[in-house]
Parts: sequence; C-alpha cells; structure tokens
Amino acid sequence: MMRVGFFLGVTFFLLVFFASDVRSEDSERKGVPPVLKGNLSALKADPGGRVVDPMEEIPQAPRFPYNSLGRRDPFLSFVQPADHVSKNLPPLQQVALSQLKVIGVAWGGGEYSAMVQTPGGKSYPVKRGTKIGTNQGRVKGIGAKEVIVEEPYLNIFGRTDLKEVVMKLYSKKEGVE
Repeated sequence: MMRVGFFLGVTFFLLVFFASDVRSEDSERKGVPPVLKGNLSALKADPGGRVVDPMEEIPQAPRFPYNSLGRRDPFLSFVQPADHVSKNLPPLQQVALSQLKVIGVAWGGGEYSAMVQTPGGKSYPVKRGTKIGTNQGRVKGIGAKEVIVEEPYLNIFGRTDLKEVVMKLYSKKEGVE
C-alpha cells in the first residue's frame, strides 16, 4: 500500500513539474523580433525594427479572363419562386401538394379514382390527368393506396425535368385524422 502512495506522489510531482511554465523569458522570445514601442517616427528611425509603410504599393495579382456565356449564373437559386396563385385557378391548383391529404381511393369504371382533402376541409375527386398542386403537377396514376403526381422542376443545368410525388392513403389507425 505504501508503494502505491509513493508512486502516486512521484507521478503527481512530475506531472505538476512538467506542466508548469518553467521557461525563462529569453527562451520564450527566441526567434521572435522585439516589440518596438513609441511613436511612428521613432519606429522609422530605429534601423533594427521593420516598420511597414501603410502607403507601400502592394503588387496586383494577375487577372484571369472569365467568359460566362453559356453558363448558368451561380448566384441564382435552383428553386424559382412560384408566381402568386391566381384566383382563377381551380381549388386543387391553389394548394401545395404537401398540404393535400388523400382521404379515399375507389375502383370504378375500370380505373381508380381518389378523394383529396384541402387544409380547409373540402374534398375533391381526382382521376388520372387531373391538374393538382401549385407547381403544375398532374396525376400520373392512382393505386390502391396511393396517388402518384408528376411535377415539372428545373434541374441544376436549368432544364425542366419531371419528378414523381407519391401521396399515400393513411388510415385513422396510422395517425391521420
């Protein structure tokens, strides 16, 4: 037990000794130019210190030509804001897809049709080809438990592509009112 105490004491002493600042001021300043104090004229007169003249000419970097012809503007957003929603549009085109809920899917006439609810609580029937959402989306297909909407969007190259958005039908047991 005494050996453990002795060992811990020596270890603690060595740790404190090597962790403390034992360097002298001379060893600290080695390689560092001395700090010159005084006014600017005294600093300019001292030949040992280097003073940077604020009016000294800084060499200019070479200029490289850049031609932006045929390239997209890197400061423009990928997502362009939609124009204000017109009051003349049908109700399903005045609401974003993320705000719509699929509340029912039915089979009839050889194809599926669905009921979609807006945030205001109104329900509207949709079938294949119905325009829906604020981004000019169109119902591509309706399955037994989902509505697939195809929306145009601008890709990173500035071209229009189509993306599929799947709107699922959820039951009350799965957490939808």
